[in-house]
Formats: sequence, C-alpha cells, structure tokens
Amino acid sequence: MLTQTILQSLILFCQYLFVKADNNDKQAFLIILGIEFILIIVGLIIGYPVGIYFCISGYIVGFILPLFLKGMFKTERVNFPHLVERVSLIVIIAFGEAIVNLTSYFNSKTPLVYAAFLFLSLVLMFASYVVLSDKLIDHHQISKGFVLMYSHIAIVVAIFLSTVAILYLQVHDINKTFLFFLIIFSMALYYFSLAINQVRVVLVKSF
Repeated sequence: MLTQTILQSLILFCQYLFVKADNNDKQAFLIILGIEFILIIVGLIIGYPVGIYFCISGYIVGFILPLFLKGMFKTERVNFPHLVERVSLIVIIAFGEAIVNLTSYFNSKTPLVYAAFLFLSLVLMFASYVVLSDKLIDHHQISKGFVLMYSHIAIVVAIFLSTVAILYLQVHDINKTFLFFLIIFSMALYYFSLAINQVRVVLVKSF
C-alpha cells in the first residue's frame, strides 16, 4: 500500500514538474505532492513505530493542504461536469462494495423485516444520490469543485460506516446502542453531504 502511494505521488509529481504550462495549479500540486512524498519517505526510513506517524501525516497533508492553497487553484481550469462524473463513479463503487459486504448478513435466520428494511434503506440512499448527481446538481456551474470533492469523501465514508455498523449487528457481544448511534450518524452524514452540494448550487446561482 505504501509502495503504491509513493509511486503514485512520485509519478504525479513528475507529471506536474515537467508540464510546460506555468500556472498556479501546477505550483499548488507540486507543493502538496512534494510534502506528501517527503513525509512518507521519511516515515519509511525511520521505520515502525515512529515512522508510521510520518506516513499518516503525509496522507493528512494530501487531504487538508488543498484547502489552505485553494487560492492558487483557478476556477476556469475545472471541468465541473467531468468532475461530477469522476466522483459519481467512486460513489457507485462504494455502493457496490456495500452490497457485496452486506450479502453475508442475510441468511435463513435473518428476519424478513430486517432484510426488507436494510434493502429499502440502501435503495433509498442510492436513489437519492442518483437524483442529486443527475437531476438536481448544476453541472455547468463555475466552481473549483472543493465542496463537491470533500462532500463526496464524506459520502463514501458514510456508506462504509453504515455497512460496518449493519454487519456488526450480527455480533452478540457488541454494544447495540453504539451501533444504533453509528447508523444514525452515518445516515445523517450521508444526507447532510448531499444537501451541502445543493447549498453550493444555490450560492452559485445567486451571484
């Protein structure tokens, strides 16, 4: 996993380094990828257990630093319809993983009411997302895409959290109250992240 991350960061860094265009986007990506690459390399050199914190820091930098450098990114360089398509594919993959994992929950002992409720909940989540991404969101808005990208990270996390919580319902010794609140939190996070994109559309249309 770390080897793949290092190679990916290095390849992306070289792509931006040797591109001829001189713009703010290039500088921002070089800073982000450079810091991330250095932290991971330092972590591997130091070794476990201290080095793991450097590697984790590299991931965090790659996740958070774009927010601090958002002024360096140019809005006109973002192909928003293409970005919507890319993040939608990630969400579809997450739903596919959820379905595969949830198949182990259903067996001959699973109450029909539980099975129907979980199935309808998953269908409602997916249908809500399809309506958002295809029908409601403004595909031609002028935006840097930060709201869309980070909200979709939260959406994927919410899908996986809800899947894990449902799978742990089969474990007798686990705290059911905790699982209940975990499911509620994951559902709230999911639909809140969907709503955030609609707020962004309203703001863009208002100006």
